[in-house]
Amino acid sequence: AESNLEKNVNLMHIITIDVKRTYQEYDIFKNKSVLNILIRVLFTWVQLYFKEVGYIQGMNEIAGTILLVLFSTSQIRSNSKDDFSINSNNISRDTINNSDDIDHIAEEICFTLNNENYIEHDLFIIFSNVMNKGM
Repeated sequence: AESNLEKNVNLMHIITIDVKRTYQEYDIFKNKSVLNILIRVLFTWVQLYFKEVGYIQGMNEIAGTILLVLFSTSQIRSNSKDDFSINSNNISRDTINNSDDIDHIAEEICFTLNNENYIEHDLFIIFSNVMNKGM
């Protein structure tokens, strides 16, 4: 019988093979750090939620699609000329005077929440929700 270590090594190998084939037409998926994010998220998710079944080919494409969207929106944020930093102390009923203020605050919140430093965390949460709803 395989030990847990052997099972984990085999699982990591299968996931790595699949991830290396993920959306190679996009330059971002040729980046080793990006591939490692996908590998870690898929490995962790399978270990937590799908251990009995294991990894299924195609999960990489679901996670890859989500990651592509997350990176795209974080690039929009980083390429923006406006400063979208939020100071929650400055947001109150008194400072919201019109719908433009509300739109600007909503935009600030969205851009702040989509922080490129947390893409791996965001990917795991979104992927988990997609997969857990579909299973």
